[in-house]
Amino acid sequence: MKTPFIVSANYFDRTSPQRWLLRPDQDTPSELNAVYHVLAHNVHFGNSSAMEEGFGCRVVANCESANSYSNEIPDGEFELKFNGHDRFYKAVGSLRKYLNEVKTLRLTKDGKMFATV
Repeated sequence: MKTPFIVSANYFDRTSPQRWLLRPDQDTPSELNAVYHVLAHNVHFGNSSAMEEGFGCRVVANCESANSYSNEIPDGEFELKFNGHDRFYKAVGSLRKYLNEVKTLRLTKDGKMFATV
């Protein structure tokens, strides 16, 4: 699935206060922008490119739209978690509901992730 934007954790500098990387899909990973926060829409989680995986990034968010600044907090959002390997999930009590796509994805300056479905 080709989408206009790719979003990932900042795998170039994991200690940077700019925790997220944002780039248009047609750009190479070397042409990305490190940003403090992201609001993305119509997101599908997928495998990273070979270049990104070389830096330890296995999964990226493919987004129809994304911007690095927004005051919008979508209604009904929940905290999204990452299993540390290859999947995103919503905690439902002691269970995990794994998600392949979300309607909105909001990534914060402190590294938290929120989503709506």
